Amino acid sequence: MANAYHPEAWHELYVTMGGALAALTGLLFVATSLHADKVAQTPHWARRAFTNAFALIAALIESLLVLAPQPPEWLGYELIALNLSALFVLMTP
Repeated sequence: MANAYHPEAWHELYVTMGGALAALTGLLFVATSLHADKVAQTPHWARRAFTNAFALIAALIESLLVLAPQPPEWLGYELIALNLSALFVLMTP
């Protein structure tokens, strides 16, 4: 398993994913702020806007963690902690 993790092979994918996630998060923020009155009136839409924004930001942080130079063990621990905390936040009402 010494050759299982090749960060150089995934670099361009995570750079592209990070840029796309940042753009989508910005678009979601703009769309939500343009219709803030409708989103605030309906709890369902408010929760959906929060979970979508939080999931996009968590995925953006994940791509940044993968791009950061660090040992693979630390990356694994960070990804587990990030995904468990995102799961906890997104699943609580």
